[in-house]
Amino acid sequence: MSSADTANALVEALRKAAPAGIWSSGVKLSRADAVAVESQDADEVVLRVRAPGRPVAPTVVLYPTQLDWDCDCAGRMRPCDHIVAAALALAQTGEAAAGLATTATAWARIAYRFSRTDGGLKVTRALVRRGADGALTETLVDASLTVLRNRPDAADLHLEQLDLRADLLLESGARGLLPPTKLEALLAVLVGARQVSLDGRPVAISEELLRPTAVIGERGPRPTDDLTITITRDPRVTEVLAAGVVLAGDALHRLAETDLTGAYLQHLPQVRVVPAAAVGELATKTLPELASRMLVTVRTRRVPAIVRDVPPRIVLTLTQVGAGLTVLPTLVYGHPPTVRIDEGRMTHLKGPVPIRDEAAE
Repeated sequence: MSSADTANALVEALRKAAPAGIWSSGVKLSRADAVAVESQDADEVVLRVRAPGRPVAPTVVLYPTQLDWDCDCAGRMRPCDHIVAAALALAQTGEAAAGLATTATAWARIAYRFSRTDGGLKVTRALVRRGADGALTETLVDASLTVLRNRPDAADLHLEQLDLRADLLLESGARGLLPPTKLEALLAVLVGARQVSLDGRPVAISEELLRPTAVIGERGPRPTDDLTITITRDPRVTEVLAAGVVLAGDALHRLAETDLTGAYLQHLPQVRVVPAAAVGELATKTLPELASRMLVTVRTRRVPAIVRDVPPRIVLTLTQVGAGLTVLPTLVYGHPPTVRIDEGRMTHLKGPVPIRDEAAE
């Protein structure tokens, strides 16, 4: 079956599945040139359908070879009028291999152009338009999107929900240096944006917060030597761009744990020394706390295993002194003792380390 036949078969399947009102509304959208193609391959076509009263154009995915479809609009009816319009546009000229009619391939989107500046980043927005011939043009956005989308020359503008959210942050102007709080909020909003660049280089905005890394090592080969905790930046970071924002490969990331690392990672690296006798507290308290905040790598076998459900107990040490007897009570865990509690702190003796039960102590 040819691609044109496949597209027509999809339309016929939709004609049978769609209620009369939905079909009629979809026909109107198709005739209004409200459909634009996003991407396509042999099995899947992604389209956007501008609907009156909707600032964000719903995304429709058609599977012509499977006679299946989907739409991300909030309506509960499937197929909806957006799906009908997309399928009709796909088949209207019989050029299914090309995806859409010439008038339907043009689109315009909002692009975000970040650039380095002294002390951080600034951003400008541009209207990127793809013409019917496939050529791209770009013009500076000098108004809020609320105003822009009502202009006659922006009738082909396809907005995302993230564009509207970013517009609220930038409506007061974004020509100068972005303050840290606004930059962080903007990057959180723009996760997944398609048209983003940094000094002319295409980049992505990642939702992953980059955290520091911690390595547990040894200061020396002897069992009595101290251990070390070395905290460094994530190895993927290639450049600190602004307070709390870094470049990692081709993606912009926000930083986590800046109270520890500093907004510019200026407090790293950090090296902490752990006395050999304190490995119990390292295993039961310090490491779990670090692991909840960052990636931890243990490069020593001297960190003991952890055991649970071991209750604390008192060991009485009796010593004869002359005609008398002295008694020394010691708070310990394990049989024989693996740790001792000295003035509220855990001292490791040997073997696995228990999780402390301070209430029982």
